[in-house]
Amino acid sequence: MTVADVERQLLGDPVRPIVRAAGGLVVAAGIAGHAALGTAAALFFYALLFGP
Repeated sequence: MTVADVERQLLGDPVRPIVRAAGGLVVAAGIAGHAALGTAAALFFYALLFGP
């Protein structure tokens, strides 16, 4: 089953490519935000444990 078939089954029509691209950008921004938060937390604990 292709992605377009699932979209037709769930939504009635396949999603336009621009909408799919916008959704991908939102997901990518969320991943980048979580990575930045994880990096900040790791640096905080590093400074907490090994700082002066």
